[in-house]
Amino acid sequence: MKSILGIIMLFMLSSVAYAGISVSHTCPNNICLDGENVEFNMTIENNLNFSIVVTDYFLYETQLEKRFGQVSSPVLIAPGEIYSLTFEVPMFKPDEGFTYFYKGCVNVSQLDSITQREVCTDIKKSLTMTLKEDLECESDAECLDYEFCNTRIYRCLNVSCEGEVINHTCNTVDHPATASEDVPSAYTGYAFVILILVILAIIYFGLQRQKKAIIYMGGKKRYK
Repeated sequence: MKSILGIIMLFMLSSVAYAGISVSHTCPNNICLDGENVEFNMTIENNLNFSIVVTDYFLYETQLEKRFGQVSSPVLIAPGEIYSLTFEVPMFKPDEGFTYFYKGCVNVSQLDSITQREVCTDIKKSLTMTLKEDLECESDAECLDYEFCNTRIYRCLNVSCEGEVINHTCNTVDHPATASEDVPSAYTGYAFVILILVILAIIYFGLQRQKKAIIYMGGKKRYK
């Protein structure tokens, strides 16, 4: 009877936990380079009404039919809880092509049970490797002096600059004005003040002469 209950519980465990596993990967700058570490994240959600124990996490390549990146980190997950694990795996170009097709898998068991079940995600993920020799650059030193290395796409691009590009960097330092450049602006200011004074003087003396002429006209002294 116990064996039958164990089989039933194991079936429940595999079917429900199966839907509660997800996996994803992250590469620096979204480019997975051959020989570099790739970060994987695996999440397990316990949808059952009893606690489960997860002991091992690994990835399964569906075309090569082999495991890789296995991590042992036993953890007890209570009903309704979600557990996530992040781990890094050194990745290399596949023997054929450039892309891996993988699933995330765990070894899981019921609490106080020695019987484990291998459970994997239903959805396959793809991971494409890029060879380093296919990259145009990895640093500015591999580009021309007026270019920089865009490490998001590993390509040399022109430096956008309105000044002078020196050693892959835009330089837009303003040159200070010399004494000879400052002198004309000072003279211009003085000349403008003098011009205003001259105009005011001309207006003043013109008004004075006009006033005298009106006075003489009123005294009946007229000039031909």
